Amino acid sequence: MVHSASLDQVKMAFLFNFAKYVNWPESSFESNESPFTICVNADKRLITLLRLTVKNEVRNNRSFKIVEITGSNKTEQCHISFVSKLHYSSMFPVLKTATLLVSDHENFAPEGGMIEIREQDQRLKLLINYKQVRKSGLTISSNLLKLSFFLEFP
Repeated sequence: MVHSASLDQVKMAFLFNFAKYVNWPESSFESNESPFTICVNADKRLITLLRLTVKNEVRNNRSFKIVEITGSNKTEQCHISFVSKLHYSSMFPVLKTATLLVSDHENFAPEGGMIEIREQDQRLKLLINYKQVRKSGLTISSNLLKLSFFLEFP
């Protein structure tokens, strides 16, 4: 019997793969050994899924570090911040400290976020606010752009 991945598993795989398809300036990392940090504000199940997704994985010679964020703690340098739609309203100020801002909250990208993971008909779509991504100094691989719908062009 073949098991299909849940939408939540696919969302967490997207977060992991953004590290492959988005380029950060070297100044985003303290050293060549610094891990790639994904900060997450979501329920424990999603965080566990993400931890399992990145376990023993390496991208560009960097391991992954998952940091759980809440409204009360100050986040360290995050390369990707993901805030689930259930935690979105309390987290927007914390999001501004991160680099690549990702959420599954409806209208996240049009409201100033960078990548919105949208559920539609049991499928996921990526909406990219390209203007916001460019303002942050990041570049996105054309392979990721091919999978996305754009909200704004440069």
